[in-house]
Amino acid sequence: MRNAVFLVIMSSAVLWAQTSPLSPEQRATFHGRMSEAVEPFHIVGNIYYAGARNIASYLITTPEGHIMIDTGTKEMHEVIRANVVKLGFKLQDIKILLSGHAHFDHVQGHAAIKKATGAKVMALGGDAAALSAGTDKSSLGDEGWEPVK
Repeated sequence: MRNAVFLVIMSSAVLWAQTSPLSPEQRATFHGRMSEAVEPFHIVGNIYYAGARNIASYLITTPEGHIMIDTGTKEMHEVIRANVVKLGFKLQDIKILLSGHAHFDHVQGHAAIKKATGAKVMALGGDAAALSAGTDKSSLGDEGWEPVK
């Protein structure tokens, strides 16, 4: 019985790990509805939501300069710019760009925000390599972005 349960769990894990690339319909959703503008808001302390409908982007403000976590899809560039201003901050005060991980829906906007702000892009290991190559090595990786360093 224990072996049967183990086999079911392992089979499920293998199937889950074999995620296929996004279909054209799924991709259109990321670049359409999920990237639409929403009102930005204060979360807590010096942390703000500056993202889109279903793709997050966070602004952390500090006196030394602000930090942006995730820039979403390329369509979100104008959404983020507008939301930072609506929150009462200057886009040029963003000094560091981070990402949760190097997937197109988290970093495709990095190049545009970097150009607008001069911010430093910071990442480690495989994410740093992916960002500078403009290539997602994951199962979502059939869509890249403008390389950033």
